Amino acid sequence: MWLAGVAVCLSLLLAAPKLVTAGGFFETGAVTLNTTVDDLPAGWVTVNLTRSYVNPVVVAGPLSHNNGHSLFLRVRNVTPTSFQIGMQSACEETGVYQGPRPSDPPEQAVCPPAAGWVAETAHYWVMEQGT
Repeated sequence: MWLAGVAVCLSLLLAAPKLVTAGGFFETGAVTLNTTVDDLPAGWVTVNLTRSYVNPVVVAGPLSHNNGHSLFLRVRNVTPTSFQIGMQSACEETGVYQGPRPSDPPEQAVCPPAAGWVAETAHYWVMEQGT
């Protein structure tokens, strides 16, 4: 009975997929964002990576949420050695802040312009695809 249990455990271990491939690596970090992506070009922050990736995957978040309105993170221009990260508000969905539209709900009518946000800390995780 004991030997059968060992055999089952051993076969499960051998059949389990590898979580990290040989040579797999990742890195994490955080950056300060002082304005939103609609405040060009200051809204995008370039993050230089410590390693070079073949197929990098960037996971952004969480955001510190120091502002009273919803903000979300955006990532662009991912390369083997860097990427850009920025934050955007739902009330800036169409480009440069134009002020509230008559159809906007009251909470959007008080959204600050792009340069009026409190600084946020954005966390990120970068890994090689498939690791």
